[in-house]
Amino acid sequence: MSQVLIAAAGLLLVYLLVKWLKDPIRKIPGPPGLPLLGNVLSMELLNLHNQFYEMARKYGAVMKVKIFSKPVVILNSREACLEALTKTGTDFQGRPHLPRMLMITAKDPASMTLCEQQVKLRRLFTKAMSAFGPGIRHLEDIMQETILDMIEDIDRNDGEAIDTERLCVGYVCCIIASMVFGEKHSYDDDVCQEISKMNTLAIKASDPLSSGAVFDIFPFLLRFRFLFPEFCHDVDAAQSLVDELVKVKVQQAKESFDAQQKRGCLDYFIEVQQKQEVDKDGRPLLDDEEMKGMVFAFIAAGLETSRRSLAQIFLDLLRDPVLQKALQAEIDSQFETTHFITLKDKYVVMQTYQRLAQQTLPSSVVLPNRSFVRQLCLPSCLVMPDKLPQLEAYMLEHFRYLTQAPFLFPHMTIRETQVAGFKIPANTTVLINSYYAAHNPDVYDDPFTVQPKRFLDKNGQLVDREHPLRQNFFGFGAGRRACPGEHLARSRIFLFLANILQKYDLELQDELPEDDVRKYPLSILLTPPSVKVRFIRRC
Repeated sequence: MSQVLIAAAGLLLVYLLVKWLKDPIRKIPGPPGLPLLGNVLSMELLNLHNQFYEMARKYGAVMKVKIFSKPVVILNSREACLEALTKTGTDFQGRPHLPRMLMITAKDPASMTLCEQQVKLRRLFTKAMSAFGPGIRHLEDIMQETILDMIEDIDRNDGEAIDTERLCVGYVCCIIASMVFGEKHSYDDDVCQEISKMNTLAIKASDPLSSGAVFDIFPFLLRFRFLFPEFCHDVDAAQSLVDELVKVKVQQAKESFDAQQKRGCLDYFIEVQQKQEVDKDGRPLLDDEEMKGMVFAFIAAGLETSRRSLAQIFLDLLRDPVLQKALQAEIDSQFETTHFITLKDKYVVMQTYQRLAQQTLPSSVVLPNRSFVRQLCLPSCLVMPDKLPQLEAYMLEHFRYLTQAPFLFPHMTIRETQVAGFKIPANTTVLINSYYAAHNPDVYDDPFTVQPKRFLDKNGQLVDREHPLRQNFFGFGAGRRACPGEHLARSRIFLFLANILQKYDLELQDELPEDDVRKYPLSILLTPPSVKVRFIRRC
């Protein structure tokens, strides 16, 4: 019997050794780990962006870590990231199974693996941003009206310091509520307050870097809810609030729906559903759970990213008064003080281009852009220069510097594939290290400082889109799973920044808090600190 046991143990060891030798993950460089635990004990969760940054400098374009026994591949270089996101078809377009997020909303297209259903929902999501009412103009009008309301609120404070956290959250909540539900809202409305609360609870309950992440790694623990009362309370509270807010608003919108006068993105979803459109298998194109997931995606993605961007903008302008004055001088040189800056003011529209655009553009599109120029194959001399190049350069530098989603949304390989010469098995979690790409010292001089001039050419104009400095960061992702709300996010930031700088000097109330991105705590996103600001009227 002892000989049989010894032989069996020997065969098992040989099998494990052969399996280990054939494992392609073994060839990917990375820090050594412990048996069973992997690299878990050495990970600094709140500082993971800096830890992976240093590892990228050591291990190169592709590296790996192990979370217990599960390998996670991290792509660091621009070339490796673009290869995975844009050049390998759908190989990297899966999503890892995240039970906590699925408990809150199972039909959020951002968290779904690429499949026919996900493609369908993403297409509907994109159409909803431009297909209702008079089209994209309606969304722009909503943003512009909300900024005017915000300016009135600031003026009522008469120079008293305002906490930027409340200002940023309030401003973005109003815009998102209006975009989704159609009615105009103020931050004191119950809807905006519920949106803010819902988002806070959802992030707390699904934070991948909190102790609750153990349930994503070991889903079977969810069967023993009584052992984890605090965690289960957070998830249940987030789930209840999503149902309470979104389901109630969906029902209210259905009861008052008018196909001749669509109010917001939700009305577009209702129209699709009421037309009883079906997919090729005869299933409804959009059910209530899918509608709930898309409304949640509109709210969560838009609120969290925009509020952090605005918080960082305040820190940048307060830290660097010279930058603030330079941007104000550029705005003053282009616009009268009584002029409210809109999205159309971003470009100098040349007469020839304007005439051609008016003949060709659909009536629902009011903002000519470079992509449309390329579609028409117009001569390059007709491409519109940015009217505020310094401000646009600052926005690019802002997105590069903050890189608030340092690893984007986790990807997963849906089949065996390879990147940068390394084979990666199917069902492997893959992280895009956009934080390293955006702060790569081999590409950017002094990458942890805010220097908008790096994006200006010798003539003071914005460098071309194909310039390496603009190609090396992925704040909104790339390829088929790039953020569909990028245009609206950039529009929000532009309107806010241009109009605030035109009308106010920003002065610090107390000491400037830590504004080094390397010191920001990491949860789902990097979180800049809030600050109290005095808004002094310029005009």
